[in-house]
Amino acid sequence: MGQFLGFLKDISSAKSTSQEIFDLLDTKPDISSESTHGSQLTDKEPSGISFDDVYFRYPQRRDLAVLNGLTFNIKPGSTVGIVGQSGCGKSTVISLIERFYSPDSGNISINAMSIGGYNINSLRSAIGLVTQEPKSKLFPATIRQNILLGIPEAKEISDDILVQACKEANILKFIQSLPEGFNTLCGVRGSMLSGGQRQRIALARAIVRRAQILLLDEATAALDVESEKSVQDGLDNLTYKPTIISIAHRLNTIRDSDAIVVMDQGRVVEQGTHQQLIEIRGRYFELVQQQQLTTV
Repeated sequence: MGQFLGFLKDISSAKSTSQEIFDLLDTKPDISSESTHGSQLTDKEPSGISFDDVYFRYPQRRDLAVLNGLTFNIKPGSTVGIVGQSGCGKSTVISLIERFYSPDSGNISINAMSIGGYNINSLRSAIGLVTQEPKSKLFPATIRQNILLGIPEAKEISDDILVQACKEANILKFIQSLPEGFNTLCGVRGSMLSGGQRQRIALARAIVRRAQILLLDEATAALDVESEKSVQDGLDNLTYKPTIISIAHRLNTIRDSDAIVVMDQGRVVEQGTHQQLIEIRGRYFELVQQQQLTTV
């Protein structure tokens, strides 16, 4: 009895924790990754994306409106930069395209079809996401395993395709310089590699799938200038033409985009090329001035 009482606290804690686990397992998500319903999103052509009067509040913060009638169009195969002050809803745009959430009202469409009409796995398979460096996690496995992570077993990736993806991500020369090459271990969270190397491997992970939509959420924010240029060069050297949405605080990374969308308080306040937005001397011009970015 004395020995049993010594474990009473642990038993109580385990019971409470177990209940939380079972409650989580019993939860029915609104957007299920196991769903087999919906149309397939083919990966043969780049996708056009449209936001039409989209309103959204996070379920955890129903009192705070994040998007307030957001409307803009992205042409297939174009590169679009999204900028704005922190909290204006930039990263929320990516979360909605990935269907981590559904909008409260309005419509998001890909190739003129509502995003909710696509099979969730088909949709996400056509999207490559590269996030800010601390979030672009690498696993304690080899470089090859990290790049091919998550690809369905039925989809074969040859060494030629792998090498080409690394070349386009501007990381191939570095990998080939390693004694173990693609079999080099990355360490826990990629601790054996620099920030720029981790980020370019994350980019290769997206490219190897030939994702028709590339989402870059502050993908170079934590990198030095040289590493940032290497990642940008990788995007410029792609041999196929995906639709790219790039969210950035450092405006020099998106100044050459086909279009730049300026957001404020969950809506679009300006839209155009870098030069067009400079000429109207509005919100984008103010951001450029704050960063002392060359305007010519």
